[in-house]
Amino acid sequence: MSVNFQIESLSTGQFTFTCFEQDERVYGPFDSYDDALLAVTAHKMECIDCDVYGCYANAVLDVDVYVNMSNANAAMILAVLGLDVDPEDGIMGSMDAEQFLGYVMMALAAERDNAAVPATVDSLPGCATVVDCGLPEGYVEERLTQLADLATEAVRLGRTVHWA
Repeated sequence: MSVNFQIESLSTGQFTFTCFEQDERVYGPFDSYDDALLAVTAHKMECIDCDVYGCYANAVLDVDVYVNMSNANAAMILAVLGLDVDPEDGIMGSMDAEQFLGYVMMALAAERDNAAVPATVDSLPGCATVVDCGLPEGYVEERLTQLADLATEAVRLGRTVHWA
């Protein structure tokens, strides 16, 4: 599982679809959902993979900016930001972009140990082996910088920041 931190997006009113057999070729944009469905139906008659596995019309969004990280890393970053999250309840939320940027800038200004976190392997007889790949040196700073860029763009657009 993973968490995307993203800028609130609005639909442009256009639609596309993707063919996975043809190296994820995107078709469109189409000016209406009905036009996209007609194109999908015609495409499925020619593409057996899309007919069998599915091919769907997707709304074109005006903003497609996000930062993706694993659930555990997202929970850690939210904790660094001072935003407590209970991973058992799911990691989701939203915040005004200026407020979120404030949290990120405070976290970037704070002193912290930026050392690498070593990988670990937990294995008990008869149980699954759990491998934690650790974190490279500077991971937290890198992610906070990416979130600062995302929040700055959200402020510029007058949008909120969402994570889920």
